[in-house]
Amino acid sequence: MEGRIDEVYGYSFILTNLDVSDEEKLAGVEWWYRHRTDIEELNRNAKHGTALRHLPSADHAVNSVWMWAGLLGCAISAWIQEITGLDYGSGRGRGRGRRTVARFRRELINIPAGLVNVSV
Repeated sequence: MEGRIDEVYGYSFILTNLDVSDEEKLAGVEWWYRHRTDIEELNRNAKHGTALRHLPSADHAVNSVWMWAGLLGCAISAWIQEITGLDYGSGRGRGRGRRTVARFRRELINIPAGLVNVSV
């Protein structure tokens, strides 16, 4: 068929000092690298969605409270999305289609709260 693509190639560049001397080790490093981005997304989400951007404070106790509250907020958001089926995209509980905490908070709390306030 004219205009149809038979193959598509994607290239990734990974700069590493890990051992990639054979294909199995290379595949392991690539798997690790691709799943590391999930952690980076969690950190970004915690920073912008649950106010971890307020760190650091001069007080260690304040930093601890902010950190635990932020990470608890991320976990609660993820749990609610998993339980309710909002973990769209890949499904299977990996969180790849998960909404950010800020968007989830806006859709779940702010919008309904505004509607309740208007009707009272």
